[in-house]
Amino acid sequence: MRFRPLLLLFTCAGALAPLLAAGAGADVLTRITDLRPGADDGLDGLAAAVLDGQLWFVGRPPGGGSALWRYDGVNPPTMVPGSDAADPAGLVAWNGKLYFGGGPNSDRELWVHDPVGGTVAEAVDVRASGNAVVEEIEAFGAWLCFAAFGDTTGRELFCWDGSGPADAVELNPGAGDSYPSELHATASRLYVVAQIDGDVRLWSWNGADPPSLIAAAPSGEYDWPCCLASAGGETYFEAFDSDFFGRLWRHDGVNPPEPVSADLEPDGWTGVYRNRLVLGATNPPGGAPEAELWRLAPAGLARLSPGTPVESADALAVVRDGLFARGFVAAGTATALYRYCGAGDVVALTDPFGGSDPEPAGERAIAFAGRLFFAAEDAAGQELWAFDSSHLFCDDFESGDTSWWSSSVP
Repeated sequence: MRFRPLLLLFTCAGALAPLLAAGAGADVLTRITDLRPGADDGLDGLAAAVLDGQLWFVGRPPGGGSALWRYDGVNPPTMVPGSDAADPAGLVAWNGKLYFGGGPNSDRELWVHDPVGGTVAEAVDVRASGNAVVEEIEAFGAWLCFAAFGDTTGRELFCWDGSGPADAVELNPGAGDSYPSELHATASRLYVVAQIDGDVRLWSWNGADPPSLIAAAPSGEYDWPCCLASAGGETYFEAFDSDFFGRLWRHDGVNPPEPVSADLEPDGWTGVYRNRLVLGATNPPGGAPEAELWRLAPAGLARLSPGTPVESADALAVVRDGLFARGFVAAGTATALYRYCGAGDVVALTDPFGGSDPEPAGERAIAFAGRLFFAAEDAAGQELWAFDSSHLFCDDFESGDTSWWSSSVP
């Protein structure tokens, strides 16, 4: 099982050859920025959010450091005035504003940009005595939550309601650290991975009561959870079992987590497509010795396209109702870009193109204005790229053939 895989979608066939054959149309790859002319990197991975019909992202201006940029999908991206002084890192849209870790290296706090007023300012001083190192920002209902150092708490979970000081939601009470990570919000609870006394476990918080450790069942010990996704009112994550095999686990919010399958081993990203959990995984006893894409129905797991290997599938992302994933045609070989439409086959859109430029970078891709945006590196350094898919509709699904996908039978 792969933990914290790079959230990438694909590599491409060359910066000077953006057209890739794909069915009757063509897939188009376009470099959007050259924020730092020459070979210098204009991005350091993709920290981005969509707000008010624009794509906002963190980039690196020629003078050094980082700044906040906005892109309307048509005109060249522009830098938000004054944002370079904040040196932003991470980006979350919440309540009509954009939040990020910002400030000088000696005092990194929670900062905010108000697109209406045009202001860039510190939102809350979490650690009055010094550096809070605000990271892992996640919106949860009426709260904005993040990991930070407090004056008396160590590195803990903090949540802020938009006014006054941020509240410490201590997973490890006292001065000890819990090193919160992998924050994942559902409608009713915030999940957090925390490390306490060497044990890495999953916790939850409902926004009111003290946080709760999600204890394992006596016969279902789990360790090192990661890669959370929620579908159908339940939350899923990858973790090791007591025999140190990677498994997919399910938590219904009440009972201890349980493995979804005794044989399936996650091998890629876990995500949601058309309200169902989808992931890349192997299952040798089930006839899938190579990684494929799977979906979870009420009656169990089903292979989306039996026999189609998508080795180490990454980044389940949806554009124009199509599910996109990057994967290997076979273990140890070149990569390809795959699309799935809710029925029929998982289709490789391009010939495998391996390590050709531009190389994907960072841990994220984001859909905006019917295109997919990601960070990648070519001769111009690491910059912002867009992918235009040749597909307009997922015909098998759009025609109304939803019986297999909506069925409770795998």
